[in-house]
Amino acid sequence: MNLVLKTKAKISNKNKLLLKQQMEQCRILWNLALEQKINIYRSSKETISVYDQKKQLVDLKKEFPEFAKVYNKYLSAILFNLDKAFINFFRRLKNKEKPGFPRFKGRNKLCSLEAPAMYCKKIDDYHIQIPQKIIIKTKDKIPDNLRTIYITYDVKENIYLSIIYDQPIIESNTGTKIQAFDLGIKNLAIGYDGEGFIRFNAFKQTRYFDRIVDKLRSRRDKCKKYSRKWKLLTKTIRRIYQTVSNRRENYYHHVSKDITSQADVRAIVVGDLSIKQMISKNRRLNREVHNRWSLNSLIQKLRYKSILNSKLFYEINESYTSKTCSRCGSIQEMPLHRRQYRCPECGLSLDRDENSAINIRKRSLAVLQPVLIN
Repeated sequence: MNLVLKTKAKISNKNKLLLKQQMEQCRILWNLALEQKINIYRSSKETISVYDQKKQLVDLKKEFPEFAKVYNKYLSAILFNLDKAFINFFRRLKNKEKPGFPRFKGRNKLCSLEAPAMYCKKIDDYHIQIPQKIIIKTKDKIPDNLRTIYITYDVKENIYLSIIYDQPIIESNTGTKIQAFDLGIKNLAIGYDGEGFIRFNAFKQTRYFDRIVDKLRSRRDKCKKYSRKWKLLTKTIRRIYQTVSNRRENYYHHVSKDITSQADVRAIVVGDLSIKQMISKNRRLNREVHNRWSLNSLIQKLRYKSILNSKLFYEINESYTSKTCSRCGSIQEMPLHRRQYRCPECGLSLDRDENSAINIRKRSLAVLQPVLIN
């Protein structure tokens, strides 16, 4: 199974500047290649293939020597990624989904550098040599069986390595329990395994950083756009957003590890309700939904960590699980501000997320029981 390790890299200032310059040239190449595709289609209703664009790199390097300083594999990867973006665009268009046409990259959006593992050399557990003989020290231990390495640059001017590698899957699993989780707003996840509940609180630092961002935005609104102070405040806001994102991802990793490492659990079930269905007319509540929740990120971590620990992972339709009584099955309206479920028929009084977790588990039994028996 392919996994991704994102680790902070320590590198000399000279090499950091070199990588940043190459990222900038890759960004320019993306915009040039995208503009070429658009112009050719508008003029002749035809498309230019990625291989034709790749052949033009030789002439481009002669005309603009800046591109000759960039490692050729980085430039080729940009062209293939752009071609993949167009393929996905036409696929979504065919399936009548939101198309998402490839966009130009602004000055503040540097492209990542992609290097196949065959052109990199692992020196030891914490040092790796990437193309152009650049040696990088990583914060985390470098795994074996490397496949691809991505070099990225964040708003805090740090270099990160995203390493894709092969990880063997644990085959043995003696667990018998089915644990169902309801993902909500007030609590990150509430699970039920038929015996008791397990609760994970939401990431609570967002509100603190939101107040800081609001104050900075208020100060920025009083500045002239693109002035020195405006740029400084914009950079500060981006750094704060990066900090929040990093802390949230770290918290989700801890939560997903706690969930998937339980030895007596055989299957993990979550609801597949879209975050868009949680949006209400309450603007404050909407902000909670958007800021606190990156549910897809948490679900992805649960999915691949379940596979690593040889556990079954399922997403079950979550419709009406919050509105249905887990004891008698009666249905009532449950707006998001009502956190306690009180059944008028049987008198059940339970937290709405706990009630939903029980219903998700009941709904999953019909699917999972035959699998667990076999």
